[in-house]
Amino acid sequence: MACTYCFAGAKTAAAMSTETGQAAIDLALAGLAAERAPALEIAFFGGEPLLAWDRLVDLAGYARGAAERAQVPLSFQVTTNGTLLTPQRLEALDRLGVQVALSLDGVPEAHDAARPMAGGAPSAARVWDALDRALERWPDLTVVSVLDPANIALLERSLAALTARGVRRLVLNPNWSARWAEWALDAWRAGYERAAGLYVDAYRAGRPFALNVFDDKIVLHLLGPAPRLHGCGFGQGECAVAPSGRLYPCGRAVGEDHGGPLVLGDVASGLTRTVAGPARDEGSLPEPCRGCALRARCASHCGCANHEATGDPQVPGEVLCWHERMSIPLADQAAATLFAERNPDFIGRFYGGLSPREGD
Repeated sequence: MACTYCFAGAKTAAAMSTETGQAAIDLALAGLAAERAPALEIAFFGGEPLLAWDRLVDLAGYARGAAERAQVPLSFQVTTNGTLLTPQRLEALDRLGVQVALSLDGVPEAHDAARPMAGGAPSAARVWDALDRALERWPDLTVVSVLDPANIALLERSLAALTARGVRRLVLNPNWSARWAEWALDAWRAGYERAAGLYVDAYRAGRPFALNVFDDKIVLHLLGPAPRLHGCGFGQGECAVAPSGRLYPCGRAVGEDHGGPLVLGDVASGLTRTVAGPARDEGSLPEPCRGCALRARCASHCGCANHEATGDPQVPGEVLCWHERMSIPLADQAAATLFAERNPDFIGRFYGGLSPREGD
């Protein structure tokens, strides 16, 4: 494919060798043992990881054996564009215990606007077919939709189509580095307003769906200011391995893998340096964020998004700040409506294991 917003840069068809993958797994397990960390999650990412299918399967098997010997709990995740997701591979991924996330930007017009095949042909039909096959095996499959100026006007239609198809776990992933003109921001706001209506109506109909841009804000309201749901591991707990064997603080930081200031080391020498992660306390916050009433519920905790927008993992971009100030009130309004109605699915999901703070 030739996605217009791909952060991986030029398509070089570079694939990780088996030796590099095994060295990365060994390095991760050794680090976990030294830190006495509880578990390891391995995510196969790209580009398109299923282009290296045999290597993915081999490395998953190697990791399983190594983790069992080290007595470290292990989980797998793969993000795929779906074009190579055959029934046989679905079965194999299920057998390997791999959690699958499918990249699909919505209705065909929205998806094909930014995700054509490399020759320019549309890809939506193939990916929607893959979605149907995947949902048969994993009803709770996660669909990741990138929001971009090219498709933002179709957000409501896309969410409605995906949920009508049976998708119950949706992740909206904004393209923070895009040039968001005023008309696109207006369309984005309108799309979220209509998405909030779909979200509330789905709960009322007894068919709720998870939507990260609302769910995260609701849970953070319930938990209060201390916890951090935006579990960004940029420079802290997350490490991306490029095909070259170089180590980076996040998958999005790999880019074309030309090295640079974000390289943390390599699989041969291990971690040789660190980079600053997102600001965690009031004293280290960038000036625009200090004293902000929304700070505890803001996605500026994501160093990946910050770096993509401003080049600094501690400094959020203007669009991200606008997005948070726009989306948090919409999430609160949807939650207040469903709470006032005592919607059983909403109450069960958000209050089943939590106690709302007194007075809220």
